[in-house]
Amino acid sequence: MDLNKLKTFLVVAEQGSVTQAAELLSRTQPAISLQLKQLEKSTGLTLFDRKHGKIYLTREGQQLYAFAAPKVQAIEEQPVLLRQALAEVKGWLRIGVNYLFGQALLARIIRTFQQTYPQVRFELVDCTHQDLEQALIQNQVDLALTTRFPQPEFFESVPVFYYNRTLAASREYISKAEHRLGHAIAVEDLPELAIIESSKEMRATYAWLKSYAPEGLSALPPLTPYLVTNNVDVYHDWIQEGAGMGLVSGHILDLKHSAQMQLVFPDSQPQSITLGLSRRKNHNLGLAEQAFWQFMIEQMQGFLKETERH
Repeated sequence: MDLNKLKTFLVVAEQGSVTQAAELLSRTQPAISLQLKQLEKSTGLTLFDRKHGKIYLTREGQQLYAFAAPKVQAIEEQPVLLRQALAEVKGWLRIGVNYLFGQALLARIIRTFQQTYPQVRFELVDCTHQDLEQALIQNQVDLALTTRFPQPEFFESVPVFYYNRTLAASREYISKAEHRLGHAIAVEDLPELAIIESSKEMRATYAWLKSYAPEGLSALPPLTPYLVTNNVDVYHDWIQEGAGMGLVSGHILDLKHSAQMQLVFPDSQPQSITLGLSRRKNHNLGLAEQAFWQFMIEQMQGFLKETERH
C-alpha cells in the first residue's frame, strides 16, 4: 500500500473535505481526488461516500482509518526518535589494536562510523597480539582487534576481516642478497638476512615459515630480527627502501609496491590471516560499544562481499 496515498486519505478523512485537504497539503484538488481513486482501486474498497458536495467515510473507510492512523503516525515519528537515539550514543570507546595489522583498517571504519555517531570519541590502545587478551580482562580496552581469538568462555569474538600475507622485499634488496650469496635465496639463508618484524620473538615470520617450509624450519638456527616495529608506515617503508624483508599483505604487494617489491620465494603461497573483533562476556555494554560492534561487523561483511565480486 502506497504510504503517500494513505497519508492523503487520512488528511481527507480528518478534514472531511477534498478542498481543505488540498490546501493543507499544498496540492491541487484533482491530484487529491486521483490519489483517493487509486487507493480505492488498489484496496478494492469504497472508502468515501459523496453526498450534497460533502465527503463521508464508509464503514470500510472508518476501519481503514482506525487501522492506519496510528501506524502512519509512528512511521512519521520514527526519524525523530532515531535522531534522538543516535544523539544518546556518545562517550569514549577504547579499542585495543596492533597497529601493524589494524591501523589502516580502523581509520576507514572510524571515519565512516562517526558520520552516523558524531558524539563518540575513540582511544586506540597499541598492544601486541599477545597483550590484547589481558587488556580486555583488565578492562583497559572495551574492544580488541586481533588475529588471535581469546578464550571463548570469557570472550565473544567475530571474524571481521581476512587478508593474505607473504614474505617480500624490494627488488634491489633481493638482487644484492642473491649476488652476495651466489644463488637464489633459500630458507636456510634467512639467518644471514635482514628480517623486519613486529616482535623480537619473530612470531609472524615463524608462523609463515611453518606453513611454507615446515621441514626447512626445523633445521634453522634461531632467527633474530633486524628491525622491530609496530608502526605500519615504518614497517612498509623500510621494506620498500631495501632495508630488509618482511611479511607484506597481498593488497599492498599487488596494488602499491608491485614495481618495487617482489616475493622472496617466488613459489611461496600467501598465508591467510583472520582479523577478529573481541569483547568481554558478561559485562554491561555501553551504547557506543554496542553501536560500534554492530557497525564494524556490517562494514566488514560489505567489504568482504565487495572483495568477492572483484
